[in-house]
Order: sequence, then structure tokens, then C-alpha cells
Amino acid sequence: MNTKFIVCPALKPYIDYWDEWHKEWFKVACLKPLKIIPIKGWPILTGIWKYFPEPYWGNPNPTELTAVFLNLNPGDGGADQDITISTKDPIATYMAKHQVYSNTVDVLINNPCYPTTDWFIKKRVLWINCLLQHLKKGNDKTIKNIIAGELVPWHTKNVSQIKKYINANLNLTVKHCIQPLAEISQCALLKGVVFCRGVEIVHVLKKSAPVKHCYTSNDNCRIYIFEYNGSVFIVFVGGRNMNLPNLDKEYTSPISHKLVSVHEIVNGCLSKSYV
Repeated sequence: MNTKFIVCPALKPYIDYWDEWHKEWFKVACLKPLKIIPIKGWPILTGIWKYFPEPYWGNPNPTELTAVFLNLNPGDGGADQDITISTKDPIATYMAKHQVYSNTVDVLINNPCYPTTDWFIKKRVLWINCLLQHLKKGNDKTIKNIIAGELVPWHTKNVSQIKKYINANLNLTVKHCIQPLAEISQCALLKGVVFCRGVEIVHVLKKSAPVKHCYTSNDNCRIYIFEYNGSVFIVFVGGRNMNLPNLDKEYTSPISHKLVSVHEIVNGCLSKSYV
């Protein structure tokens, strides 16, 4: 269990839960013969169980939290992440840290060559720094200033498989992903906002809250706004490779029916003065 000081009280139970979850996964993954049993209620995906799950990435112990993200899942797994054969990272660090997930992440976020860290720097940290410039909210941040949860902790690129898994385990995703991230976002510099990517997240949020607003672009990309437990979930849909949209990209507002930019939409969400 993680015992380090955490600047956000809401973050600690989230980190502790996934540390305990990961310990259970490791025990199951090492069983011989293998027994496919749920991990704290989360069913194991056949053929995917052996790949090092990444339920979140970013800093588990931030001294300053800038932004909170929610993604669909950590993508495809590779040989280096195979607990049964790999002696490389992340398995090497995981074993050195006695299978404590948060301590493993704490090390690997300092390695920009580790694929997950590299992905988040390019796809999320650079984007948030551009947003901060638009909003005039201080200097550039690093991966140590964000936390990004995954709706599903398992590695897979099979969208149909992910969709079925989410639908079958909706209560788990809400209780252990959406709800805690809403609470954690209240501690962030960009307070009370969770940045999300993917239409499946829209489907999950619709089960818990109505769509507050939906912005549309000429190329059929959309931005959905949900209010959930006092926080605002901004869900970007459309585009490629899980990229977030350019901050100057314009969408038609459902409020004014005029074109507004992504950074204007985000700024309105921060104060709930939607544009």
C-alpha cells in the first residue's frame, strides 16, 4: 500500500486501490497451472492477462497536480510487458519495487524512452502545456504534474472487445475510474475538469449523467460536456490516434450557434460559464 505524502487527499484511495489490485493480478499471473479468476471483481480478458496492466499513468505522488485525464485503455501489449517472459521494463522495475504498481510508475515516468511515458508526453503533456499558454495559467508542466486514468486496465486494441467488457462491468468502471477521477480533479490547477478521449467514454457517462452540451465541427468531430459529481468531463470524439484536438480548432456552439475554439470551450468549462 502506498504511504507517501499525497498533495490531494482524494488521490490516495485511488492509488491504494490499484496497488492492491495489481498485487492480486501478479499473484494470479504467477499461478501454475493458471487459473483465470477475476481481480477484485474485474474479469480477466483471455489471452491478455499476462500483459502488465496499466490502470493509470502519470505521477502517483504529485507535489503539484495540473490536470486529470481519462482514456479508454492502455492499448496493445508487447513482449516486454509479458509477465511470463520479460526481464525488461516495466517488469524489471515492477519486480525491483516488490510489485507495487505506484512505485513502479513513479520510476518509469522519469524514463522518457519507456513507451507509455513517451506516449503521454507527446499526446497529453504537450497538449496541456499549449492549453496553459492559451489560458495564461503559468509555466510548462511535465508528466509529473498529471494523472491519467484508464477506463479498462487491460492491454488490447480490439475495440469490440473493450466495448463488451465495459458494458459488462459498468459499475466497476464508474466506481473505480470515473468517480475517483472526478474527485481528484478538484485538486488540480485546472480544477474540476477531467479531459477524456473516446466515444465509449461518452456511452459510459450517459449511464450516469445527461449530456450537458455537445459541440460539433465541420469534419464531424464532437466535444461532449458532462457534469458529474461536481466536476466537468470534457470528452473529445473523432480524429486519429487518440490525439486531442488542436486548441485553435473551431466547433459550433450549441449555446450561441457560433464558432468557438477548443481553448474557449475548456475555459468556459473551468468556470461552468459555457460558451
